[in-house]
This record gives sequence, structure tokens and C-alpha cells, in this order.
Amino acid sequence: MEMNSVLKGCDPEIILFFIATHHTSSEEMHEIANKMWNIGSTFKTKERHNHVYVMKDNITGYYKIGISKNPSSREKTLQSQCPSIELLFSKKANKSTEAILHKKYSSKRVRGEWFNLSLSDVDDVARYFRDGIIQELP
Repeated sequence: MEMNSVLKGCDPEIILFFIATHHTSSEEMHEIANKMWNIGSTFKTKERHNHVYVMKDNITGYYKIGISKNPSSREKTLQSQCPSIELLFSKKANKSTEAILHKKYSSKRVRGEWFNLSLSDVDDVARYFRDGIIQELP
């Protein structure tokens, strides 16, 4: 039986458990990993990726740097309390990306995840999301 037909539709965690519990050679593990990568779009997992986002409160001018699996839904939740909040942009990322940005702008923190950023700061965050390069603070 061809490996694609065996792996197609399987939960990645089950496949990894199989690999871990069976004595497979290094070559077999690489072959399975490559097959998983190539057909990864067919996996039916409940897991969604995190996105780091930037929102702006148009009344206060403050910016929120946060993380969510669904930034648009998060925006709607925040808008129910404060309709002036809008999602500016987001990027698929992990918690460490959020932490890097929180640390970089810690001196501009107002409260929690809200920051008093300049337009230049927001441009730097957008550039970081686009290019992976973050400017050092002066």
C-alpha cells in the first residue's frame, strides 16, 4: 500500500505516535515526515494557528499588540466594549513574536497589551511582519 493513501486524512499526532512507538529507521522517519509535509493540507485537525495582531483604539490613539487564533473575532469582541477599536493587521506567528514586540515597546506600554506607539513604531511593526526585521530603539 502506498504511503500517501495510508497517511491521507490521518491526524498528525497519531502518525507521530506511530513513528515514536515503532522502531523505524532514520530514513523511514524522514520519508514519513516528507510525506506528511507534502500532504499536510489534507490533514483534518482542529488546531488553528495563532496570529499576532495590531489593533488601534481610534479614540485614545493607543495600539494593542496581542495574539489570537482569530484576530477578526477578537476585534468584534473588543468592539462590543469599545466600538472605536479596529484591526490594522495581523500575521501568523507564535507567542514569542508577541513577546518580542511587547519587550521592544515596553517603555511605551500604557496598560496590559496597550501601547502609546508613534506612526513610525507602527510602520516598524508592519515591516517586521512583512520582512522579519525589527528596528532597534534609539
